[in-house]
Amino acid sequence: MQHPEVKWAQRSSETEAEKNLLFVTINLSDIEGTPKLDLTPEKISFQATSNGKEYGFEINLFDSVLDKPIRVNRTGKGITLTLLKSTPRAEYWPRLQKEKVKLPFVIVDWSLYVDEDEQEDSVQEPNPMEGMDMPGGEGGGQMDLQAMMQQLGQAQGGGEPYRRREMTCQPSSQLDSTHYDKWLTAQAKSRHPSAIRALFPLENKPGMISLLAGKPNPETFPFENITVSLKPVSPGAPHPKLEINAGPDLAEALQYTATCGLPRLHKFVSDLQNHVHGRRCEAGEDDFAITITNGSQDAFTKACAALIEQGDYVLIESPVYTGAIPEMTIAGAQFVEIECDEQGMSAEKLAQVMDNWPQDKPRPKLVYTVPTGNNPSGASAGKQRKVDILNIARKHDFLILEDDPYYFLTFDGERVPSYFALEKQLGGERGRVLRLDSMSKVLSSGIRIGWATGPQEIIKAMDLHTSAANLQPNSTSQAIVQALFAHWGIDGLLNHVARVADFYRVKRDAFEGAAAKHMSDIASWVTPTAGMFLWLKLDCDDSNEVIKERAINNGVIALPGVVFYPTPRVTPYTRLSYSMASIEDAEEAFKRLRRTVFEYKGVEDPK
Repeated sequence: MQHPEVKWAQRSSETEAEKNLLFVTINLSDIEGTPKLDLTPEKISFQATSNGKEYGFEINLFDSVLDKPIRVNRTGKGITLTLLKSTPRAEYWPRLQKEKVKLPFVIVDWSLYVDEDEQEDSVQEPNPMEGMDMPGGEGGGQMDLQAMMQQLGQAQGGGEPYRRREMTCQPSSQLDSTHYDKWLTAQAKSRHPSAIRALFPLENKPGMISLLAGKPNPETFPFENITVSLKPVSPGAPHPKLEINAGPDLAEALQYTATCGLPRLHKFVSDLQNHVHGRRCEAGEDDFAITITNGSQDAFTKACAALIEQGDYVLIESPVYTGAIPEMTIAGAQFVEIECDEQGMSAEKLAQVMDNWPQDKPRPKLVYTVPTGNNPSGASAGKQRKVDILNIARKHDFLILEDDPYYFLTFDGERVPSYFALEKQLGGERGRVLRLDSMSKVLSSGIRIGWATGPQEIIKAMDLHTSAANLQPNSTSQAIVQALFAHWGIDGLLNHVARVADFYRVKRDAFEGAAAKHMSDIASWVTPTAGMFLWLKLDCDDSNEVIKERAINNGVIALPGVVFYPTPRVTPYTRLSYSMASIEDAEEAFKRLRRTVFEYKGVEDPK
């Protein structure tokens, strides 16, 4: 197999992630049939036939990129990819390939080359396709990406939606704002902005005298400052202090403020979403919004009010987070349960339900999922599983409510890209994922800080709900978290959550070890790779009687599986939390639970 010529160039920026570009051009004319192009964060692979000869290569990249190109262009002379580097850096990559070995077919694209220290002097960003003969038109320009994918043999149409595809990039597009009319509830549409809060931004205009709101004068507040001491990150390390002193910062922490959150905290969260999920809100390019909430449960409640009304069908995991059932029930949801496996919701089962949906029934509005360290099952969806479910959502036109409070508690392997990240990485329609994040599991459950990220129309409906119900998320909690994030920065926050995840990994290992010691012959389970829960299938018919009645009498409390289903049923499952139990408590709890099971069965324990 011969190598085609591969040209490359790059751009870099430490502060502007979107400028960390990689341009890769595969020069191969007269490609016959369907070429194979596969892109992962670490590797580019290519195979094609030209003039009866086989060409191909596999390049391990020097560093990682997002596995969805920003742009893919095809001409009679070859293919050009515009990629985004995963990690913003000021320095250029020293070479395209990871290995310190020269690849003779890889050369610098001098037509796009700019010196590292001259990037800021460049008047405009390069057009890597300028002057190339594009199919379907005269001169240059970007071809239709869906047609391009069909030529590459990776079209989205046909086949079962849950089958794996090597490359699923599609033309990027934003759902039109009118598309949300059918999803928003009558209640959400009836809300109007607060006459007072709508004018809050004008108070920051220089020279403006505000006689607007009945804000209490901060001179009457009895608080002089707020000081918080942090734990040391390691033994012997200092105890940093966060101080919110008298002046604008303290006034902001104690006063009425913006419905969507304190501006600096909002900006940090926006930067964090870009860093973690690869998305930044850009008008006309990626239109989404963020709102700070009193934890993710607050966000969930308002999302339900905005999207679910009497008779609406909602697709849910089975089992499902028990805290989600009451709010959706009150809203009027008709539950459609989708079976789960070791990765959570089954894409195959979801596809079967939707492909056979009765024509005389209204179609589901949304799917609700806890995709990481699922509560209660502990399951975590892999990337391909999420891709499959996202494709099903696109095919059948419903929303994904991604409730992900355990995302940062992934302790086995790297975090899987979120649905929110994937809908951009894969290309195609954007704007059908509403993502809920929480700091309760990694900072403090009592501080009640979370956020929702998603389509502007839905976030606006949630903000209007907030302005009527509780005016704003707790500004004092926000100010403390804002000061903490300013002290840490994004890297410091991610280092902290990594330590928290490692803490729970140790807890998981010890807890599962105790379970294996005492329960392996009378229970089964799947090892969780994230979160706080072990989902045990007991050797009994009805865990409700075992857990709710007998176990309590024997001195151990857990939740019977029945509470994680919207309708009563007999189930052998029970959810056990390992977040608080010491090793000694875990050992004793499983001894008591074992004794309880054998009492229920009415037989003697062979051990």
